[in-house]
Amino acid sequence: MAARSPDTIAWALQRGYNLLTTPWRDPFSRIEKHHEQVMRIAASVGVTTPPKLAVSRMTYVGKTDGDALEAMADIQVSHRIFTRLFRNQANVKGGFALAEPVDDEYSREQLLANLVAGSPETCVEKVREYEALGISQFILYGAFGPDHARTMASLRRFAEQVMPHFKKGSRS
Repeated sequence: MAARSPDTIAWALQRGYNLLTTPWRDPFSRIEKHHEQVMRIAASVGVTTPPKLAVSRMTYVGKTDGDALEAMADIQVSHRIFTRLFRNQANVKGGFALAEPVDDEYSREQLLANLVAGSPETCVEKVREYEALGISQFILYGAFGPDHARTMASLRRFAEQVMPHFKKGSRS
């Protein structure tokens, strides 16, 4: 959404399209800003039914907040590689982009605060913020890092300990 002009957003809203935002590793305030922009544009072009808004967010559900903080090191590596490839700044060795730091990278603590990351209870609280804002679809991005078992454990915790709080039609 951020890369789209207001005219493009207006065009999409007038045709009844739903919208997706991917705020990378930025704070929740970026999503709030996107939501506000979309609602302002919708009102300006006479769209009375709010569009469905989706967010794709890096998510890690740890056993505890401390466990999730440790996992943020993998997200830092993923961010470094992606950012350098995206900016055409990657150094490649043996066919793999090196995970060299980038100027604007977030600390592990910032990542933990910004992403849907933490203990199951923390993740429920964070997803509730999206729900309260009016985000109707949450797309979990959980494929990062080399530790497949850790990724699967996070996905399992999300399915078993976070998702049940968001069953359609209920607010538990």
